[in-house]
Amino acid sequence: MPAGFLPSRKAAVVKKAISAIVVVFLIYFLLTNPTGAANTVELVFTWIIEALGQLAAFFQTLLS
Repeated sequence: MPAGFLPSRKAAVVKKAISAIVVVFLIYFLLTNPTGAANTVELVFTWIIEALGQLAAFFQTLLS
């Protein structure tokens, strides 16, 4: 068995545990700092919108 290899069952448990930790942290962050959470969400959506705009500009340039 190669080093760093986890059998599929153990990998699934680790993935679920990490997912649960991330969800708990997000809930904690939201409850303890709603303004910060709102700012973070706004930042992420702004980044996504800008990325989509840049992608659209790329394709417009490519097609013209």
